[in-house]
Amino acid sequence: MTNKKSKNKKNNKKHINHNPVIESVKANFGEPKAKIYDPNDFKI
Repeated sequence: MTNKKSKNKKNNKKHINHNPVIESVKANFGEPKAKIYDPNDFKI
């Protein structure tokens, strides 16, 4: 029974770089969104 279980079990773990600062910001504010293009932002 152990061989059958080990054959069916797939290793789906992926390495994730955990950065607690970025993760807490995402948890509070959600994913960052791009601003709408505004040509006035680039005038000097």
